[in-house]
Amino acid sequence: MRMRKGIEMSGKVGRGLAAALCVLGVGGASIPAFAGAQGPAGAEMTLVFASGKTRSVAGSVAVPVRCLGEGDRFCSGQVTLSRNGHHTSIPFSVRGGGEEVLFVPLRLAGGKGHPRKVHGVATTVQPLGPATRTQEFLYAG
Repeated sequence: MRMRKGIEMSGKVGRGLAAALCVLGVGGASIPAFAGAQGPAGAEMTLVFASGKTRSVAGSVAVPVRCLGEGDRFCSGQVTLSRNGHHTSIPFSVRGGGEEVLFVPLRLAGGKGHPRKVHGVATTVQPLGPATRTQEFLYAG
């Protein structure tokens, strides 16, 4: 944790504030440009849901995902889907810039023809710093 003129520099807010102060020339030499930010070797990787739709396939939910990040690295972590009090988590590893379909074992009971809402959470581990987390409601038709 860094202190600069009484401002706490921790977490995403601290990194953003430090970057803004450096751009404005307020940070001085004691706060590196983009303090706590990750350079090319540690750039942030984040898994996102590629569309708000899923489909049920043989007792699993097919979830299209995309890795936002550099192509020579991977988004790795865990996807959790939940519906009606039931939840299932699976690990993932998707190449940077790539799209894949993950199959999560979760039965979607209910009538066909009516969209079923599933809550999806993707937690992506970062080489430096805390994991990123993406949440979205997905609809299975």
